[in-house]
Amino acid sequence: MSYLEAKKDGIPIKVDKRGNTAYYPPCQYCGEPVYSWAYRPGIRYTCRVCKERQHIKAHKSTCVQ
Repeated sequence: MSYLEAKKDGIPIKVDKRGNTAYYPPCQYCGEPVYSWAYRPGIRYTCRVCKERQHIKAHKSTCVQ
């Protein structure tokens, strides 16, 4: 049901020559499209850049200065 839900939610979809479907929901932090081979409404997607930023932020908060 990913395809119908993505269409309903206005998520960009691309289908390649072999019929594989890719979904591009927006990143929860910056709004950039995030590649996903499956789409589910209610899931918060995060792009690579924001994941790295969150990881660094979490790491800094655990370090003693």
